[in-house]
Amino acid sequence: MIAIVGAGISGLSLAWHLHQKNIPYQIFEASSEVGGYLKTTQMGKNKAYLFEKGANSLLMDDEIFDFIQKSGFENELVYANKVSKSRFIVKDGKPKKLPTSPQGLLFSSFFSPTTKAKIFKELYSKKEELDPKITVGDFLEERFGKQLVDYAVSPFVTGIYAADAYQLLLKYTFPKITEYAEKHGSILKGFIKENGGSRKQSVSFKNGMQSFARHLAKSINVQYNHRVVSLKNSDFIERKNRRWVLEIEHDYRGQITTESLEFDKVFLTTPPSATANFLEPHFEKLALTIKDIHYPTMCLIHSVFKKKDVGFELNGFGALHPKVEGLFSAGTIWSSSVFEGRAPKDEVLFTGFVGGRQWQENAELPKKEILEKHTAELKQIYGIKKAPVIQQFIRWEKSVPQYDEQMLQVERQLKRLKKSDIYICANWFGGVSVSDCIKKGRDLALQFIADSNL
Repeated sequence: MIAIVGAGISGLSLAWHLHQKNIPYQIFEASSEVGGYLKTTQMGKNKAYLFEKGANSLLMDDEIFDFIQKSGFENELVYANKVSKSRFIVKDGKPKKLPTSPQGLLFSSFFSPTTKAKIFKELYSKKEELDPKITVGDFLEERFGKQLVDYAVSPFVTGIYAADAYQLLLKYTFPKITEYAEKHGSILKGFIKENGGSRKQSVSFKNGMQSFARHLAKSINVQYNHRVVSLKNSDFIERKNRRWVLEIEHDYRGQITTESLEFDKVFLTTPPSATANFLEPHFEKLALTIKDIHYPTMCLIHSVFKKKDVGFELNGFGALHPKVEGLFSAGTIWSSSVFEGRAPKDEVLFTGFVGGRQWQENAELPKKEILEKHTAELKQIYGIKKAPVIQQFIRWEKSVPQYDEQMLQVERQLKRLKKSDIYICANWFGGVSVSDCIKKGRDLALQFIADSNL
C-alpha cells in the first residue's frame, strides 16, 4: 500500500495516475480543502469577481491538455485572451511593451545599442559546459549585459519565482537554457533551432484554478482533516511486512482520534518544514538541509477599479517592475484582460504582488500600509482617478521555494530516500509551476508502476 501525504496538485496528480492503474493508495490531507497553493475565491452578485490567491494560471502543453481531457475537465477550460501575449515592463514610470522574440530584442527600441550589440554577439557563442553553481543573473548578464537582466530577466524571475536572479541557479530554474548553451553555444540559436521561443498556452478554469483540484479530488477519495503527525520505521514494531508507519490524527467535528497505519512506500508532497519534521528521526542531515530551503514572504493584492477611471489601455498580460525603477510593488497581472469572467465588464482587476526576495521588507509591513502604498503606486502608473471598488489581500509567509545554491545540497542528499521507499513530490524540488507539479506526480506514478512490473 502507498501513502500520499498532502493533497496539493502534486499529490492529486500522483493519486489520480495511480488510481487509473488500480494501484492501492491512501491520500491524507490535513485541512478540509485540496489544492495547496491553488486557492480561489468567488464573490459578489452572481460570483462577478474571481480572485486567485495562489497560482493565477497554468501553462498548458500537449501533455497537460491530455491530463485535463482524461480527467474529464476539458469543458471547464478557459483560454487566455490574445492580448495576453503582450508583456509589459514599467520603465521610466510607465508600462512599456517588452519584445519577446530574438528578432524583437535586436530590432526594438526597448534596449540600448550596446545591449543589442551584445544580443547579436551572443548568436556566435561557443558551446560550453556550465558551472552548476552559476546563477541566472550572472550567466545572462555575461551573455546579454546588465540592462537586459535589469529590465527583462530580473522582473521575470521575480514574477514567477519571487526571487533574485543573482541567487537562482540556472540549472534548476531554466534547464532549457543550460541545455541550449551546452548543445548549441548560443541560447538564442537554441531557441530558434528548437522552436524554444514558442509560447505554451496560458489557461485557467471557469471557476478558477482550485476548481480543477477539487474536481480531481472527487475521483480519488481524499481523506480530509487527516494530519500525519509522524513517520516511523516499522522495524521497531513486531510486524515486519511493512516498512513505514504513519501516525495520523483525524479531526471529526472537533473530536480528535489517532491511528497508526503501515505502508510499503510513502510519497511526501508537503512543504519543506513538514517534510523535514517527518524525516528528521531517520535522515537528520537531509532534514536539516531541507529546513534551510528559503521561502520569501509575498503579498497578493486584488484591486478592482471602474474601467473608465483607468488612464491606460490594459491590452496585455500585465506589467512587471524592475528593481532598478525603485517601485514598491514587484508588478501586476491585468487579470480581467487575461481571462474572461474575472470582474464585471465595466471594471478591471489588477492582481498585484508585493514582496519576494528583493522586496522582502515591503511584504512584512502592516497590511494597511501595504494597501495604501500599492494603491498609490497603481494610481500613479496607470493614471487611475478614484479609489478601488473592492480590494482583497492575502499574505503568504512562505510563497515560492527558492532554487538557489541550497538546492545542490538537497539534490545530493535526496538520492538516499528512494532506497528507503520514501519519495518527494513537491514544488520545492524539480519545478515550482503547476504544470511541473502535475508532471512530477504523473512521472512518479508511472515509474512506480514500471518498477512494480519488473
